[in-house]
Amino acid sequence: MTDIARRTTIPRQLLCLLTALTAALFSCALLPGFGNSRKSEESGKSESVRKSQSVAKSSQEGKSGKLASAKKSLEKSKTEVVKKSKDPVKNTEKKSVAKKGSTKPPVNDAVAALQTFKNLGAEMKFNSLDELIHLDFRDVEGPVTDKHAALLKYFPNLIHLNLSNSKITDAGMDSLRGLERLNRLYLYNTRIGDQGVKNLSQMSRLEVLCLDETNITDKGLQSLKDLTDLSLLHIQSRNIITDKGLDYLVHLNRLRELKIRGTKITEDRVKKLKRELPRCKKILWDRSSRTEGAKSQPEIQ
Repeated sequence: MTDIARRTTIPRQLLCLLTALTAALFSCALLPGFGNSRKSEESGKSESVRKSQSVAKSSQEGKSGKLASAKKSLEKSKTEVVKKSKDPVKNTEKKSVAKKGSTKPPVNDAVAALQTFKNLGAEMKFNSLDELIHLDFRDVEGPVTDKHAALLKYFPNLIHLNLSNSKITDAGMDSLRGLERLNRLYLYNTRIGDQGVKNLSQMSRLEVLCLDETNITDKGLQSLKDLTDLSLLHIQSRNIITDKGLDYLVHLNRLRELKIRGTKITEDRVKKLKRELPRCKKILWDRSSRTEGAKSQPEIQ
C-alpha cells in the first residue's frame, strides 16, 4: 500500500467510527427507559425538596405553638395579678386600718363616714366614679361638730361643702386643709375665726365663699388675698371688719359680688374699692352697723 492510500484510509475509518457512535447515541435517546430515568431523577429531587419543606414547616409550627402557649400562660398570670390588685377588701382581709405609709384612706372608714353623714340627714351627691363631691349640712338633725369635720379627710374630691349653722370651730377647720378641689364653701353662722380661716389659703379653686356671721377680723381677711378665683365673697360680720380689711381684697380681680354689711367699713372706702375692683358690680353694704340679733341667711348659688 502506497503512502497516499494509507493517508486516505485512516480518515475514512475515523469517519465511519464517528458515524456509528452518533447512530448509537441517537438510538439510546429514543429508548423509553432513557427518558423515564431522567424524569424519575427529577421527580426524586422534587420529592426530596417537598419533604425538607414539610419538615421545616412542622418545626416552625412547633415553635409557634410553644410560643403561643407561653404567651397565653403569661397573659393568664397577668390577669390573676390584676384581679388580686382590684380587690382591696380581699387583699387587706377587710381590715379598717391602712398600711403604714399609705395615703389612700381605708375603704371601711370612708364607708362609715358616709353612713354617719347619712344618719345626720346631710345632702350628698356623687360623680360618675362614686366619689363624694357635694356635701350639705344645712338641714341636718342634730349638731355638726369638729368630730364630724374630721371625717372630711376621706373625701378629697369634694367640690361643694356647706357647714353653715354648724358648731365647727377653728380646731375643726384643720380637717379642711386637704380639700384643695373645693369650689364652693359656706361657713355662715359658725364659730370660726382668724386661725381657722388660715386653712383656706391653699384652696386656689374656690369661687364662692360665705363667711357671714363668723368671728373673722381684718387679720383673717389676709388669708384670702391669694384666692384669686373668687367671684363671690360674703363677709357680713359683727362689726369687727374695718376699712383696713378691704386692703387685702384688692387683688381679687375676678370678684363679682361682695357682701360687707354689718361692718365698720366706711362709705369712702367702699367708693375706693369700686375703683380698685371695677368688675365687682355688686357690693352689698349699709351705712349703719348691724342691729344686734338681726341675721340674714346667706345667698346660696
